[in-house]
Formats: sequence, structure tokens, C-alpha cells
Amino acid sequence: MHELSPRSPLLCLSGRWTAPSSVDAITAFWSGSSVSFLFQGSKLQLRTGPSTVRKDRFNGGTPMIACAVESTSNSSISTYDAQGTDIITLIDEGFLSSHGTGPYVVHVTLIDWASVLEIEAFLVSSDHDILAIPPARPSLNVLVIGDSISCGWTDVLQSIPLGCLNALPFVLKRDVLQNKGIDIRVDLIAYPGMTLVDPTEDERDEGAMLGMVSKFFHTSPWSAEIAEAPDNRDGPKILLIALGTNDEAQDVSPTRFTEAMRTLLVKLLHLYDQKVQHICLIVSYRFL
Repeated sequence: MHELSPRSPLLCLSGRWTAPSSVDAITAFWSGSSVSFLFQGSKLQLRTGPSTVRKDRFNGGTPMIACAVESTSNSSISTYDAQGTDIITLIDEGFLSSHGTGPYVVHVTLIDWASVLEIEAFLVSSDHDILAIPPARPSLNVLVIGDSISCGWTDVLQSIPLGCLNALPFVLKRDVLQNKGIDIRVDLIAYPGMTLVDPTEDERDEGAMLGMVSKFFHTSPWSAEIAEAPDNRDGPKILLIALGTNDEAQDVSPTRFTEAMRTLLVKLLHLYDQKVQHICLIVSYRFL
């Protein structure tokens, strides 16, 4: 088998991936992060790295990874779990015999908000099995920042089969915008229970976590490490911020919420260097 690095220019990344210089791997800590490419071979496998782990068992049984395989005539989606270094077969002869030989557009997505996915390599039979997806039409990049409704949280008594792919941003992408002929790329930064505002000193002493006004700029929901600056060439044209439910539950005042929203928007507009054309806010009526 031949190995293709996840840093290959043939692969299209969306969401937030970290790529330490010491290893030839990429890691996603935020659900919705995906890798896309064109596949025309006979076998495709994914090798995960040692950092791959489920961080929180209270995820309603959501699988860790989804692999969507699409052609002009059919499509399918399968889910997988992994732990540490593992090899997952995404496409094999059995798949091709029932679905056809392709070529296929493949999307590998971290769909569980409670997991970390490290990709070490894609394993293929030939160096020519993976190609870049040719641009078919103009695309619209949307950055979604949110909480449970955006990342697909559910309690342990329920299950969301496709995790964040069943949540608001990707339902909007799939069922509304793409049906109108708009090609959408969604970058998602969302986590259950997330507020917009940062906690006060007293709230922090009681265990409250940082709000999205700070947490957005961190590598992961579980770390205070500052994320690398994004590549602004493909910066978002639309910011969609869906926050406020948890702020309201914690009796955050409208003034405090508005100040935090203003701070976040100023930071985002500076970060993405004026690429943003539209801002959409989905907030609790209390803060309107």
C-alpha cells in the first residue's frame, strides 16, 4: 500500500486542523472538521494517530468519524470509531462491486464533539488513486460559531447518528443552500454548553469554562493553547453565530452579552482581514 500524507495539497481541509511541525500528521479537536478529495482506486484506508481519543463519554453514542462517498449516480455514508493508532477501511472491493467503480468524491469528517481525530495517512494501492477535487462552481465559505444546536449534542439517553452532520449548520448546507445550487463550505467551531461571555472571577472559581469570546481562538475546547492564525485566502464570507442560550441560563445581562459579542466580532473581522461580507446572529430573544 502507498501512503498519502494528510498534508498533501491534493486534499481539501475544512474546519480547524492543527499540524505540528514535528510530525507529518494533522489533528482535529473541533467537530465538523473534514478532509475531502477525489478517489479513483480499488482500496482506501485511513490510519489514525495515537492522539485519536474520545474525551467525553456523555455524547449520546455518536460515532467519531463519518465517511461520505459520492459519485454522479449514487452516494453513501458510513460511520466509524477509532482509538489511538488504528486502520479503518473506507472503500474496498465489496463497496465497489455494489456501488460501481467511481470516481468518487470522499469526505472524511470528525462528527463527534467529544472526540479528537489525528490522521497520520491515507493508504491506497497506487500513487494516482487520490486526486484533488476540481472546482465545479463558485463556493460560499461560512464560519459557524455555536453551542449544542450547532455541534449536535444530545444526552446519553438519545443518539444523533451522524453527530454534527445532523445539526443546524450542515442541515442548512445540505437541505437548503445546496438544493438551490449553492456550493457551501462550512467551518464549524462549536461545543455543548458554551456561553458567549467569559466567566467572572467568582464564576471561574465555581468551575465555569471560558466563553466563546475567548475559546474560539484556542486550539481545542479542552486547551488554552492559542490556535494558529488561519489562511485568509479562503476566509469566510459569512459569519453565523448561534449563541446565547447558555448565557441566558446563567442570567448574563444583555449589556454584558452585547459587549462580549462586539468584542468577538471585532476580533473576527481583524482575524479574517475584511473577507467577511455578511454577519448572521442567532441569539436568545432576551439579547435582541
